[in-house]
Amino acid sequence: MTTGGTCRVPECDTLVADAHVCAQCAHRLTIALDDVADLADELDVSLSRQSRRGGRVGARSAEVPLPFDVGASIVRAALVETLATWARVLSGDVLADLPGIDTPASAAAWLAERVEEIRHHVDGGHLVDEVIAAVEGARDEVHGPRSGASILAGQCPRCGQPVYARQGAPTARCRREGCAGGVDVEAWRADALAALADAVLPAADVVRALAAVGHPVEAGTLRSWVARGHLATADHQGAGGRARYRVADALTLARTRRHQGKIAS
Repeated sequence: MTTGGTCRVPECDTLVADAHVCAQCAHRLTIALDDVADLADELDVSLSRQSRRGGRVGARSAEVPLPFDVGASIVRAALVETLATWARVLSGDVLADLPGIDTPASAAAWLAERVEEIRHHVDGGHLVDEVIAAVEGARDEVHGPRSGASILAGQCPRCGQPVYARQGAPTARCRREGCAGGVDVEAWRADALAALADAVLPAADVVRALAAVGHPVEAGTLRSWVARGHLATADHQGAGGRARYRVADALTLARTRRHQGKIAS
């Protein structure tokens, strides 16, 4: 049985009389689910291209996961796992494999057929939030980063499921049923920053890295830093001789821009 009140999607304060998710958030979910098939295809194309050229510069061992994707694989994996997990939660059996949800498109279609049911599910707000965050992560990978209400904060240390956090949240907890795992977002970012200290990446990957560790900048901003001499080129050894930049240098500029406003965008 459902009760009225405020929509349970984080940061939505819309009043609802007979559900846990408001109609507007349900509509946002529908749009996100409709985009999944095309986004998954684009990610597959990106992965195929990377495979042909032997992997992107800057890729690291899976034993040291970073909070951004330099090869599209982590974004696609998070999308797949998020869709499949919530489909199982909605079905009432987290542990059982549901037939017909073995691809992002099929899992999204399965959920799209049950949007009204999601509105009345006690965890519907979390479902909407995390699915939209996963889809936005895929959009960022395909179309370029943008600020979002939720970000991929890491992997649950207990079950390995992608964990999402609100922008600025200090911690994030796993929402898989029966799992009490949690991620210390700041500690995870600190580990990532340490791993990235000497990383030298193409401009697009630098932008992704900055967004993932909480200092998002537009691609145009980074280009302006280069043009104005604020960000020096580290080398030209990337694929096709593309210029690469030190992540630590870009991070220093991003922090300065955010906190002091001294670097013009």
